[in-house]
Amino acid sequence: MAPDAASEPVVIRNYVNVLLRPDRTLSDAFWRGGTAGSHPDDQVLRAIPNLRTLRVDTASPIARDTAVPSRLREVPVRVRAVTAEDILYYDGWYRLEPRADGSGWEITGASLQPVLR
Repeated sequence: MAPDAASEPVVIRNYVNVLLRPDRTLSDAFWRGGTAGSHPDDQVLRAIPNLRTLRVDTASPIARDTAVPSRLREVPVRVRAVTAEDILYYDGWYRLEPRADGSGWEITGASLQPVLR
């Protein structure tokens, strides 16, 4: 991994910040291969109408493989989405692996579930 590469939680926070922009090429660039596919794992966030703000709180990454150092990390998240009409909450995780060129981390999967607060 490049010495100046962003940590896994920082990658997730940066990704969530660009979800507020209408240009999906910016957010897709965080996913493996530069595309989130036709139905991204976090489609629930990407499809919120009238989205005004997103806030993500991340926990420490969890190794999901036995490699040393780990090459598959899971970052637990709590997301708060504010729309023109409502405040929505989601809990879940994003999975990341090193980019093929070693420049940093890329998203390979996600799971987000709505929660009541």
